[in-house]
Amino acid sequence: AWETVLDVDALSEAEGENWVYEGARCYGAPSDRCMVELSRGGTDSSVFREFSLKNKAFVEGGFVVPEAKSNVSWLDQDTLLVGTDWGEGALTQAGYARDIRAWHRGEPLSAATSVFEGDVEDTQVSPVLYRTDTENFAFLIRARQDWNRTDLYRIEGGNAVRMDVPEK
Repeated sequence: AWETVLDVDALSEAEGENWVYEGARCYGAPSDRCMVELSRGGTDSSVFREFSLKNKAFVEGGFVVPEAKSNVSWLDQDTLLVGTDWGEGALTQAGYARDIRAWHRGEPLSAATSVFEGDVEDTQVSPVLYRTDTENFAFLIRARQDWNRTDLYRIEGGNAVRMDVPEK
């Protein structure tokens, strides 16, 4: 049996926006939180908003990443890894994030601290979280030259450590 958790058409009508659902990045048990990605009309730029699966609602005072060509991933229940437009020089030539920062719950987005910064010539740098029943593994994927070469980094103790894996 299916259950509606988020009605994007109703949200669009209520907010006067043409929201297109672009996906969600969920932390998983014990948390019920997801970062829901919404774009206006299906553009490349998105807004990320923290959503409670339990309450079937956006979290009041929760994480919100403003509209940009952003990528987010959970680091832990109270920390996001965010790649977004941080201002002048923060994007790749392709217009995507190259600076990934750790953003802690309760702090303004502007207080997020840099974990890794790629080059302007890169395509983009994206955070990814893999979880097992007992551990979290946070990674960064640095796409260089239109995804022809990628570097993989593991986040260890707040630092990005390059992994010894083939670039292709």
